[in-house]
Amino acid sequence: MNPLVILAVVGYLALEWFAAVWLAALIGWGGVIVVLLALVLVGAAVMRRAGFAAARTLRPTTVDGLSVAETVSAERAQHMAGQVGDAGIVFVAGLLIAVPGLVSSALGLIALIPGVRAVVRSAVASRALRRMRDLGVDPRTGRPGTNYGGSGGGGVVPGEVIRDDQPGPNSGPAHQGPDGHIIEGRVIDPE
Repeated sequence: MNPLVILAVVGYLALEWFAAVWLAALIGWGGVIVVLLALVLVGAAVMRRAGFAAARTLRPTTVDGLSVAETVSAERAQHMAGQVGDAGIVFVAGLLIAVPGLVSSALGLIALIPGVRAVVRSAVASRALRRMRDLGVDPRTGRPGTNYGGSGGGGVVPGEVIRDDQPGPNSGPAHQGPDGHIIEGRVIDPE
């Protein structure tokens, strides 16, 4: 295991211990146990509320008992993504509160503040977009490709070009790819 991970876990446990000892000096160990049990219940309630909020946002529209797929504008999709992102952050905050520990509970309570949630959501979204681009995925469509500005995919497939100006004697027939582009050539299995 990575020594930095071990050091971080040991440091976190020491921090939790010092926080518990500090609180015990103020209210006693019985009071610390009561506070921790109350925080577990509060965290569970927060997680449940976040789950209901996400489900409510993603619930399909029903007409006469049938689910109807409504047309979603880009603005509405962004609003829904923000609501689901908020629900996710609130769920993680509830999990931090529910984990027995004063420091993790304090972090979870701080994450419940709306301004903090907005900053966290923005940071997570920008990191996710950056990661998608690093992996060669178009963030708008979720499809592989490095052509972010226009139509078409342009996905990257590992391998080498044998000859792309003329079909060789072992080249296969042309096939139409999923995005409508014609793919001509043969598949070479490196194994």
